Amino acid sequence: MCFRPVSVKKRLVRCPKCEEMNPLPLSIESAMSEIMANENGKVILEKYCSVMTGDPRFKQAMNMTLKQARPMSGGKITQEMVDLVTKELAELPVNNVCKSCGEILPI
Repeated sequence: MCFRPVSVKKRLVRCPKCEEMNPLPLSIESAMSEIMANENGKVILEKYCSVMTGDPRFKQAMNMTLKQARPMSGGKITQEMVDLVTKELAELPVNNVCKSCGEILPI
């Protein structure tokens, strides 16, 4: 696998009440660092993409999305793996409450 650094903007939503920025729910558009920082997301990524997460070069891909890393994996990450990760991330509970004030977020 050959990973070149690619920047992914952190996906945030602004609270309408306190203006605090909150992370959006995990998805296939999330950087792998965001997914790995979430306990459930980490389990999902390791479940389907252990060939990638076990690779010592994985740290270089942490700021990429799984979709960005797939073409650089040399075929080790398949579209089926990406689809399974996408499906399971979508099934995670959504925390749509502001971490600062408790207001419901417009997600």
